[in-house]
Amino acid sequence: MALRASGCLTCHAEIGSNYITDFGYGSSYFFANPASKNEVGIFNGHIYGDFIAEPGKSSWLTAELKKEIIVPDAPVDFDLAKAAGDTISDKSSYEEALKAGSLAEYLRALESQKDKPAPVIEKNKVFIGACDRTTLEARFGIKSGDHVDFKYIKNDPTSPEVNGIELNQDGKYYTNAGEVICDGDLYNSKD
Repeated sequence: MALRASGCLTCHAEIGSNYITDFGYGSSYFFANPASKNEVGIFNGHIYGDFIAEPGKSSWLTAELKKEIIVPDAPVDFDLAKAAGDTISDKSSYEEALKAGSLAEYLRALESQKDKPAPVIEKNKVFIGACDRTTLEARFGIKSGDHVDFKYIKNDPTSPEVNGIELNQDGKYYTNAGEVICDGDLYNSKD
Protein backbone atom coordinates (compact mmCIF):
# COMPACT_ATOMS: atom_id res chain seq x y z
CA MET A 1 0.00 0.00 0.00
CA ALA A 2 1.39 3.39 -0.96
CA LEU A 3 -0.06 6.64 0.31
CA ARG A 4 1.27 10.18 0.68
CA ALA A 5 -1.18 11.37 3.35
CA SER A 6 -1.07 8.83 6.16
CA GLY A 7 -2.94 10.84 8.79
CA CYS A 8 -6.44 9.53 8.15
CA LEU A 9 -5.62 6.03 6.98
CA THR A 10 -3.50 4.93 9.91
CA CYS A 11 -6.08 5.77 12.57
CA HIS A 12 -6.84 2.39 14.24
CA ALA A 13 -5.77 0.66 11.01
CA GLU A 14 -4.64 -2.94 10.66
CA ILE A 15 -2.50 -3.15 7.52
CA GLY A 16 -1.22 -6.53 6.37
CA SER A 17 0.94 -5.37 3.45
CA ASN A 18 4.11 -3.32 3.30
CA TYR A 19 3.23 0.33 3.82
CA ILE A 20 4.95 3.02 1.73
CA THR A 21 4.45 6.65 2.73
CA ASP A 22 6.21 9.99 2.57
CA PHE A 23 3.85 12.28 4.57
CA GLY A 24 4.03 14.70 1.62
CA TYR A 25 7.84 14.91 1.59
CA GLY A 26 9.13 17.35 -1.02
CA SER A 27 6.15 19.66 -0.58
CA SER A 28 5.77 22.65 1.76
CA TYR A 29 3.10 20.75 3.69
CA PHE A 30 5.43 17.81 4.49
CA PHE A 31 4.49 16.36 7.87
CA ALA A 32 2.14 19.35 8.37
CA ASN A 33 5.10 21.70 8.73
CA PRO A 34 3.81 24.80 10.59
CA ALA A 35 6.01 27.06 8.40
CA SER A 36 3.89 26.14 5.38
CA LYS A 37 1.01 28.13 6.91
CA ASN A 38 -1.22 25.11 7.42
CA GLU A 39 -4.48 25.96 9.06
CA VAL A 40 -4.13 22.89 11.25
CA GLY A 41 -1.03 21.63 12.99
CA ILE A 42 0.82 18.37 12.98
CA PHE A 43 -1.31 16.61 15.58
CA ASN A 44 -4.77 18.06 15.23
CA GLY A 45 -6.22 16.94 11.96
CA HIS A 46 -3.80 17.55 9.11
CA ILE A 47 -3.84 14.65 6.64
CA TYR A 48 -0.06 14.93 6.12
CA GLY A 49 0.62 14.86 9.87
CA ASP A 50 -0.02 12.40 12.66
CA PHE A 51 -3.19 13.66 14.29
CA ILE A 52 -4.95 12.65 17.49
CA ALA A 53 -6.94 9.42 17.19
CA GLU A 54 -7.94 9.09 20.83
CA PRO A 55 -6.89 10.80 24.07
CA GLY A 56 -3.11 10.58 24.36
CA LYS A 57 -2.57 8.73 21.08
CA SER A 58 -2.03 9.89 17.54
CA SER A 59 -3.26 7.85 14.60
CA TRP A 60 0.17 6.27 14.02
CA LEU A 61 0.37 4.96 17.57
CA THR A 62 -3.03 3.25 17.13
CA ALA A 63 -2.08 1.57 13.83
CA GLU A 64 -1.04 -2.07 13.57
CA LEU A 65 1.32 -2.51 10.64
CA LYS A 66 2.30 -6.11 10.05
CA LYS A 67 5.13 -5.72 7.53
CA GLU A 68 7.72 -3.09 6.56
CA ILE A 69 7.10 0.65 6.68
CA ILE A 70 9.02 2.27 3.83
CA VAL A 71 9.74 6.01 3.92
CA PRO A 72 12.12 8.40 2.16
CA ASP A 73 15.19 9.91 3.77
CA ALA A 74 13.15 12.90 4.94
CA PRO A 75 14.68 15.25 7.51
CA VAL A 76 12.29 17.06 9.84
CA ASP A 77 13.67 20.60 9.98
CA PHE A 78 11.16 22.08 12.43
CA ASP A 79 10.43 21.60 16.12
CA LEU A 80 7.96 18.70 16.40
CA ALA A 81 7.27 19.33 20.10
CA LYS A 82 6.37 22.95 19.40
CA ALA A 83 4.20 21.94 16.44
CA ALA A 84 2.33 19.40 18.59
CA GLY A 85 1.69 22.05 21.25
CA ASP A 86 -0.94 21.02 23.77
CA THR A 87 -2.79 18.66 21.46
CA ILE A 88 -1.29 15.56 23.10
CA SER A 89 -2.65 15.04 26.60
CA ASP A 90 0.03 12.45 27.52
CA LYS A 91 3.35 13.38 25.94
CA SER A 92 5.26 10.57 27.70
CA SER A 93 4.57 8.25 24.73
CA TYR A 94 5.96 10.91 22.40
CA GLU A 95 9.08 12.00 24.30
CA GLU A 96 11.53 10.40 21.84
CA ALA A 97 9.37 10.82 18.75
CA LEU A 98 9.07 14.59 19.24
CA LYS A 99 12.89 14.86 19.28
CA ALA A 100 13.20 13.08 15.92
CA GLY A 101 15.31 14.64 13.20
CA SER A 102 13.73 12.60 10.42
CA LEU A 103 10.48 10.93 9.46
CA ALA A 104 12.05 7.47 9.95
CA GLU A 105 13.25 8.38 13.46
CA TYR A 106 9.76 9.60 14.40
CA LEU A 107 8.08 6.40 13.18
CA ARG A 108 10.71 4.14 14.77
CA ALA A 109 10.19 5.88 18.12
CA LEU A 110 6.46 5.19 17.97
CA GLU A 111 6.77 1.66 16.56
CA SER A 112 9.20 0.72 19.34
CA GLN A 113 6.37 1.16 21.87
CA LYS A 114 4.13 -1.43 20.21
CA ASP A 115 3.91 -5.12 21.11
CA LYS A 116 4.75 -6.03 17.51
CA PRO A 117 6.68 -3.11 16.02
CA ALA A 118 6.98 -2.93 12.25
CA PRO A 119 10.47 -2.27 10.87
CA VAL A 120 10.90 1.21 9.39
CA ILE A 121 13.02 1.14 6.24
CA GLU A 122 14.47 4.43 5.01
CA LYS A 123 15.16 4.74 1.27
CA ASN A 124 17.11 7.47 -0.51
CA LYS A 125 14.03 8.31 -2.54
CA VAL A 126 10.37 7.30 -2.53
CA PHE A 127 7.99 8.35 -5.30
CA ILE A 128 4.26 7.89 -4.90
CA GLY A 129 2.29 8.91 -7.96
CA ALA A 130 -0.56 7.91 -10.19
CA CYS A 131 -0.70 6.82 -13.79
CA ASP A 132 -3.23 8.27 -16.22
CA ARG A 133 -6.68 6.82 -16.88
CA THR A 134 -5.66 5.17 -20.17
CA THR A 135 -2.84 3.25 -18.48
CA LEU A 136 -5.11 2.15 -15.62
CA GLU A 137 -7.83 0.97 -17.99
CA ALA A 138 -5.28 -1.05 -19.97
CA ARG A 139 -3.89 -2.70 -16.82
CA PHE A 140 -7.40 -3.53 -15.57
CA GLY A 141 -8.48 -4.88 -18.98
CA ILE A 142 -11.14 -2.22 -19.48
CA LYS A 143 -11.95 -1.39 -23.10
CA SER A 144 -13.19 1.93 -24.41
CA GLY A 145 -16.96 2.11 -23.99
CA ASP A 146 -17.12 -0.51 -21.19
CA HIS A 147 -18.54 2.03 -18.67
CA VAL A 148 -16.78 0.48 -15.68
CA ASP A 149 -16.46 2.79 -12.71
CA PHE A 150 -15.30 0.24 -10.09
CA LYS A 151 -13.35 -2.98 -10.51
CA TYR A 152 -11.54 -5.23 -8.04
CA ILE A 153 -8.85 -7.71 -8.99
CA LYS A 154 -7.97 -10.17 -6.23
CA ASN A 155 -4.32 -10.92 -5.50
CA ASP A 156 -5.13 -14.63 -5.71
CA PRO A 157 -8.25 -16.84 -5.83
CA THR A 158 -8.33 -17.19 -2.02
CA SER A 159 -8.40 -13.42 -1.43
CA PRO A 160 -11.63 -12.16 0.16
CA GLU A 161 -14.09 -10.01 -1.72
CA VAL A 162 -13.56 -6.28 -1.32
CA ASN A 163 -15.69 -4.96 1.52
CA GLY A 164 -16.31 -1.64 3.24
CA ILE A 165 -16.13 0.61 0.16
CA GLU A 166 -19.27 1.94 -1.49
CA LEU A 167 -20.72 4.94 -3.27
CA ASN A 168 -21.51 7.93 -1.08
CA GLN A 169 -25.15 8.97 -0.64
CA ASP A 170 -25.33 11.14 -3.74
CA GLY A 171 -23.42 8.59 -5.85
CA LYS A 172 -20.60 10.97 -6.80
CA TYR A 173 -17.64 9.11 -5.29
CA TYR A 174 -16.63 5.98 -3.40
CA THR A 175 -15.93 6.14 0.32
CA ASN A 176 -15.27 3.83 3.21
CA ALA A 177 -18.47 2.53 4.77
CA GLY A 178 -17.03 0.41 7.56
CA GLU A 179 -14.03 -1.83 7.96
CA VAL A 180 -12.22 -1.92 4.61
CA ILE A 181 -11.07 -5.36 3.45
CA CYS A 182 -9.03 -5.42 0.27
CA ASP A 183 -6.43 -7.93 -0.89
CA GLY A 184 -5.86 -6.83 -4.45
CA ASP A 185 -6.13 -3.85 -6.79
CA LEU A 186 -9.00 -1.38 -7.05
CA TYR A 187 -10.00 0.67 -10.06
CA ASN A 188 -12.31 3.65 -9.65
CA SER A 189 -13.16 6.08 -12.42
CA LYS A 190 -15.96 7.92 -10.63
CA ASP A 191 -15.31 11.65 -11.09
